[in-house]
Amino acid sequence: MPATVKGRMRRNRLKKAAARLLRTHAFSDLTLEQITEQAEIPTSVFYHYFSNKAELTLELIDEVFEKFEREVTLAGPYDKLELGLLAMHNALLKLHRENAGLMRCLTEPNFADRWQQHLYSWRKQIAIGLEEFADPEYCDEKEILGIAHALSTMSESVAYELYVTRNPSLRKLLPDIDSAARFLTILWSRAVFARAPTHVDENLFSALSHLTGRSNPAPG
Repeated sequence: MPATVKGRMRRNRLKKAAARLLRTHAFSDLTLEQITEQAEIPTSVFYHYFSNKAELTLELIDEVFEKFEREVTLAGPYDKLELGLLAMHNALLKLHRENAGLMRCLTEPNFADRWQQHLYSWRKQIAIGLEEFADPEYCDEKEILGIAHALSTMSESVAYELYVTRNPSLRKLLPDIDSAARFLTILWSRAVFARAPTHVDENLFSALSHLTGRSNPAPG
């Protein structure tokens, strides 16, 4: 970390410039010259702060995830699991919407590995939260961690498809963060408790309220 105020400002300008450019440029196409031009800093100065554009991008990934964790943590504690889930989904969806360009970098192996490290750590925290709502007599840490991994993967995939690949079917169903967060929270609640949540309006998604668990009888 630079020791001077000027150094810290330059470093932040380079990161902000890269984040802006990643909205419209693939990581492989992004050049140091573009980053430094956007930051209005000489290219030669770049190497005072980062060894290459990959190191800069990894730091952006770390910062984005840390911001997500802080937002969810500071909004707690939650006396109802579904309220925590709703806050988590709001933050997760916002992360993907505001950093879609950076999220596209996750197709690169080294960035994907870093992101997975963050996700695995976060899912363990979710599992700890789930354990607080489990009957101690039947609490199985491995099982609960498996649930956290499975359901989190679903939420992360929906967020990615909504705001990074921009799946048109999902975007039509879930036109904003509020509706998407409620949808995912309903799915989690049904999976974990086998019931609809009490603090989220399930009527927004009437099909979910009328799933019967059996196929419709054949006509005629």
